Amino acid sequence: MAKKISDKLTFSFGWLALKLMGKSLYSNAWSAISELVANGFDANADTIWVMVDISNKAKSVIEIFDNGDGMSYDDMQTYTQVGFNKREAYKQRHKTKTAPPTIMGRKGIGKLAALYLSSHYYILNKPLDGADSVWEMKFQEIPDNPNEAPALQLCSRTPSLCCKKFWDGIQHGTMLKLVDVDLSGAGEKALQALSAKLANYFSLGTMNA
Repeated sequence: MAKKISDKLTFSFGWLALKLMGKSLYSNAWSAISELVANGFDANADTIWVMVDISNKAKSVIEIFDNGDGMSYDDMQTYTQVGFNKREAYKQRHKTKTAPPTIMGRKGIGKLAALYLSSHYYILNKPLDGADSVWEMKFQEIPDNPNEAPALQLCSRTPSLCCKKFWDGIQHGTMLKLVDVDLSGAGEKALQALSAKLANYFSLGTMNA
C-alpha cells in the first residue's frame, strides 16, 4: 500500500519550547546562520551559498542553499522531530556502515536556528530520491496558547527567490528562504565580516572530526 503523504507536518514540540531552546543555543544571528550552513555540509553538499538582503534591516531576507542530497518527504517528517542521530540517519540513507567524521549539525536541532531567526520561512527541496517540494512555515504566536505546535505546510508554488538563477542551476539540494528576519541591531562591520567568518569556520583544512 502506498504511503499517504500529508500536506501538513506538525512539529513535535510547542512553539514556546522551540523558541526557548533556540534562544539558549544561539547568541546571535551569525551563530544561527553558521548552524544552517553546517546542515548543508551534513547533507553531503560541497558548496553552500548564503545571501543576506538587508535593504530593510528589520525585515531582512536570508537565502541559504546547497547542492547536497536534498530532503525527501520522509526527511521532512524527520525534520519536524527535535533531536535525532544524524550519523545513524546518514548511514541508513546511504546504506553504509560509517558516517563521515565531518558531520557537524547538532543532533537534528538545526531547525531551531531557522526558528530563532524567523517564524516565517520556506524550505525548497530537490532530493536525490523523491519529488521536488516547497514547504512553508508561517507561525502566528497565540499568547493564550504557548504550547501550540507550529507546522510546515506544503506549497503549490515556489516563492519569489533572490537567487533563483543559481538555485535553478542546481540538480539536487535544499534551500532555506527566511523572510522578515530582524537584523536591525546588526552593524555594517559584522555583516561585511560574515563571509570571512563562515569561510574560516568551515575551512576543510581546520575542521574537527
